[in-house]
Amino acid sequence: IVTAPLDLSSARGKSEAANTLLPLIREMADGVARAHYIQELARRLRMDERTMLQMDKAAPPPASRPARGPSRSAVETVAAQKEAFSLEEYCLAMLLHDPAQTDGALRLGLQEEDFKDPENREIFKHLMGGAISDGLSLQTALDEVLRSRLDALLSYAQQSPPMLHVELEKAVLRFKIAAIRRQVEQLRFLEVEARQAGDLDGAADYANMIGLAMKQLDWTQDEFEARRTSLGRTPPEPSALNENTV
Repeated sequence: IVTAPLDLSSARGKSEAANTLLPLIREMADGVARAHYIQELARRLRMDERTMLQMDKAAPPPASRPARGPSRSAVETVAAQKEAFSLEEYCLAMLLHDPAQTDGALRLGLQEEDFKDPENREIFKHLMGGAISDGLSLQTALDEVLRSRLDALLSYAQQSPPMLHVELEKAVLRFKIAAIRRQVEQLRFLEVEARQAGDLDGAADYANMIGLAMKQLDWTQDEFEARRTSLGRTPPEPSALNENTV
């Protein structure tokens, strides 16, 4: 969750990942586990382990958490700090505003795993569980933090101009295309790691998964193009949208 949106080839991305994850690792009671995850973090960031250990020692202790009231882990906080209404949040807001469209989104391949933000993912999971169609208020099924995010999404959707069904489909397809591309990048990284470790069977499995993902990407792009050319235009972009579109 923390590293997915970061450019780990840049000094800034590595610094943000380390500064977020090292305090979490430091809280582990098991010294062996701490050492393991520091090694893992150093490997993912492609940094020398000794440098990572020095950063860990130099970092200030984690702030104490309140004894009462809702709290978020550092991972959730990082996810929540990004600007509101990315492409995934735009799609989620529109589906919450019109739950009847969720079946169509599922047919286009939208899945819980496509959502990078854990709060958005959890809200989508409850939406797919039929909390609204079953007459149970989605608000009552969520904790306080998620209810706040839900309110923001619904408010945004209500203030947005009405959109055609095909426009929502195109937004979902753009979101799905971005999610598949992100998945392919991760799989390619894992394939390289497996080959470097001498795990040829594992590398072959990742290669097969990449092939399947690329076929899904081709189908999704074709579906988007079919809808785009059917109206001769792409759907209007919401003013607050902050992710690249296709």
